[in-house]
Amino acid sequence: MVSPTRISAFASTGREAVHEQAARWHMRTLQDSSDHTQRELEGWLAEDDAHFEAWLAANQIWGDIAPAIALAPPAASEKPRNRSFWRAAVPTAAIAAAALFGTGLYIDPFTPTYATGIGEQRVAKLDDGTNIILNTNSMLKTRFKESRRNVDLLRGEVLFNVAHDMSRPFVVRTPGGDVAAIGTSFVVRLEEARVEVILLSGLVDVRQNGNGAPRVVSLQPGERLRSARATQNVDRPEIETVTAWRKGEIILDETSLVDAVTEINRYMKTPIVLRSSSAAQRRISGIVRIDDIGMFVDMVADLYHLDVARSDNAIVLSGEAIQQLR
Repeated sequence: MVSPTRISAFASTGREAVHEQAARWHMRTLQDSSDHTQRELEGWLAEDDAHFEAWLAANQIWGDIAPAIALAPPAASEKPRNRSFWRAAVPTAAIAAAALFGTGLYIDPFTPTYATGIGEQRVAKLDDGTNIILNTNSMLKTRFKESRRNVDLLRGEVLFNVAHDMSRPFVVRTPGGDVAAIGTSFVVRLEEARVEVILLSGLVDVRQNGNGAPRVVSLQPGERLRSARATQNVDRPEIETVTAWRKGEIILDETSLVDAVTEINRYMKTPIVLRSSSAAQRRISGIVRIDDIGMFVDMVADLYHLDVARSDNAIVLSGEAIQQLR
C-alpha cells in the first residue's frame, strides 16, 4: 500500500510531479477506501487547483468517472462536503494497480489506454495503424516511440494485426515475457501467471522471463506457446476454435464441463458455479453464443438432470449428473 508519507514526499511543483501524485492517489484509493484515506485525499485536493484537475484527468483516463463530475475545483479553504462524491469518483475497474509495480509493468497512466469490461469486446486502431480486437475484460496501454512500439498488456486477451514497419519493432510486454513482431497477426492472452501466444500469420519471437538467461522462442504460423512460471510448451491448436471469440462464439470440443464453465465465466458478470462432482468431468461439444450463455446453462441442466439456482451473485448448477439417452 502506498503510504501517506510516501505520497506527500513527492515534489508538489511541476505538472509531471502533480500528475504523478494523482496517479499514486489513484492507486492508493483502489486499495484503501477507508474514511481516513478519503479525508487525506480531500486534503490533498484542497491544497491546489492543479491537484483537483490532475485527479480528474487521472480518473477520466481510466474511463471510470463521468464527464458530469468534471466541475470546478473547490476553493483551497474548502473541503468537499459530500464525501460520497469522492467515493463515487474512485475508479472501480479491477486493474490491480498495486500489482503493476511488482510485475515491472507500471507506466505513466496518461498514456493511451484501451480496455473492455466483462462480456465486452472492442475493435480499435492504434496510432501506428495496427488493428486490435480486445476480448472480454482486457486492458492494454501503448508507449510508441520513434524506434520502438511498446504495448503493455495488463490483463485479458487481444488480437493484434500489426502494421508493417521494419524500423519500429512492435513489442507486446507481459509479466511472463515479451512478444516481438514487425508486421504480423497474433493473439496474446494473459491470465494471472499464465501467458498464451497464438501466431496467426508472419513471425514472432517470444522472449520469456524467469530465472537465469531469458529464453527466446520463435513461433511459426498456427503455433501456440503456453507458459506458466518455469514451464512452457508449443502446440498447434485448431485456430478456428481458439479464436472463435472473434465471432462472438465459444467452441467446445470434447471439453470437460468444469473447463467449459471456467472459460464461459470469463464473459459472465454473474458466474456459473458447478457444484456437481459427478458432472465436472463429463465431456461436452458444441458452440456457445457469448450473447446467449443462458441457453448453455439450460442445456447442461437438461442434459445431466442438474438443478439450477439463480441469484444476483451466481448461477449454481448442482445435483447428481444423470445423462439422458437421446
